[in-house]
Amino acid sequence: MSDLGASTGWGLLIGASLLAGALVAAGVRLPKKAAATLTAFGGGILFAAVALELVPEADAEAGPGLTALGLIAGALVYVGADRFLNRDHDTKMMRQSAHAASAGREMAMPSGGGSGSREVARGESIAAGLFVDGVPESIALGLTVAEGEVGIALLAGIVVGNLVEAYGAAQPIVAGG
Repeated sequence: MSDLGASTGWGLLIGASLLAGALVAAGVRLPKKAAATLTAFGGGILFAAVALELVPEADAEAGPGLTALGLIAGALVYVGADRFLNRDHDTKMMRQSAHAASAGREMAMPSGGGSGSREVARGESIAAGLFVDGVPESIALGLTVAEGEVGIALLAGIVVGNLVEAYGAAQPIVAGG
């Protein structure tokens, strides 16, 4: 299979995981403990995928110094982007609501006038954030495809993470009607 065909196939699978998470949110309200457990599992599997698949390969190719520098630089970029995105109160509350929803906790939703338009707008903003969040995941997966192999642990981590994130993003949309 060509790199383009493989990339397209894996991209469709990852996109389907976002759709599946949203469909679960539309049809099933998970108990808080189950949602929190799923969130922890999703985070753990993604962390393990990075630690067991990407870091050893980077260490073998670039050496420990550049690998450590890359990890630190990536963490700093993530923290910087997070601080930038949380610079105003409304944005900070929206992101905290998304994190709460994906963990199965109550969300700080505004009490709208019955139409639910504010809740829907908040959910749509969270969903847009999911696409931005997918960029580093797509790059990592694309690099493994370009090398002629797909890291199954990385793929599983991305899919499970997307299921959880899409569930959290869909909750305010469902709540808004």
